[in-house]
Amino acid sequence: MSSTAVKKLALSIALLSFAILFFGSWFHGATAVTAFLRGVEAALVFGLVFWCLGTLLGNENEEHVSRDQPRQEQKGAHLDKTV
Repeated sequence: MSSTAVKKLALSIALLSFAILFFGSWFHGATAVTAFLRGVEAALVFGLVFWCLGTLLGNENEEHVSRDQPRQEQKGAHLDKTV
């Protein structure tokens, strides 16, 4: 997974966890400020967890592919040699 995809996934999970905790706390009687703080905390925790896991797993996967497979040349690099 690319670093951009990892960042987008972490951001979407952070926003989802914020929304769930904010509205869940608010519907169960917490004040708006308390619900907002709980949502921010959830967004930070879950967003950072998924970002770190995605970064670690993404780097491990890229190293594994580059060690096992030889480096492929760019497509069309030797077109003038085939004629």
